[in-house]
Parts: sequence; C-alpha cells; structure tokens
Amino acid sequence: MTIRTCKRKRKTRTTWTAVISVKDVTEPKRPHTKAGFATREQAEQYARAKEQEFLGRLQDAPEIKEIAFERLVAEYLELCEQNNSHKHLSSKRSMMTRGLLPFFGNRKLASIRPKDIEDYIAKRSEELSKKTVLNEYIILNHMLNQAVKW
Repeated sequence: MTIRTCKRKRKTRTTWTAVISVKDVTEPKRPHTKAGFATREQAEQYARAKEQEFLGRLQDAPEIKEIAFERLVAEYLELCEQNNSHKHLSSKRSMMTRGLLPFFGNRKLASIRPKDIEDYIAKRSEELSKKTVLNEYIILNHMLNQAVKW
C-alpha cells in the first residue's frame, strides 16, 4: 500500500492531491486520487481514511482462491435461471458444457490468468465462428466479474 501527497501550484493558489494505491483493491487499475485540498494535512487525513476503507474491503473479501471453476459455473447457472428465459439459459448451459468446462475444468479461480483465456479463445477460434467464440467470451467475462462481486 502506498500513500502519496502531491503539491500543485496554480496561478492564484496551491492545492494538494492525495494518491492511494492498495494492492488487490486499486491495482491493476489506476490508484485512487482526490485533488483540491487546501493543506497537506487535509490530503493526508483523507488518504488515511481511504486507506482504512480499502483495508476493510480486503478483510471482508471472500477467499476466491479456493473456489473451483466448476462450482462457479453451477452458481452462475442458478443466477441465470432467475434472470434469463429458458431458451437463453439452455444456450448458456450448452456453451459452458461444450467449451468452458472442458477447457478450465476444476481449476481454482485464482489460477486462471489472462493468458489462459487467450489460449481458450485461440483454441475455440480454430473450431468455431468468431461470433460463437465472442458469445462464449462474453459469458466467461460476465461469469468472472460476477465471481468478483460475490
């Protein structure tokens, strides 16, 4: 975790900016930044408060490292049963059982890397049309984002 304060001089006044980076919360995205403080102390106080908020999120976060991909698929399909039509649900189930489950199997979610997803897309592109591969990618993307929310 890093906290920085930056001074910015303008024509008529000086302002301070607080920059907070917390591993696994703000990264790999940009760090959290808030500008416009009149004094350095105000910027540091804000940064410390945000730091505590981010650390609280880390402590409350569930351990996704232990969840297998198969379990995520089952929970995701339960969610889809509530929100999708029968035809749409059967289409998603088919894409998962034919493509996603055989490739990712019982791997832990934490072990799935962007390279693995690129390999999956390359493999499926050899077998299927671009549109079908795109549909599978959209489902995989939504499923992984939903896992992060859960």
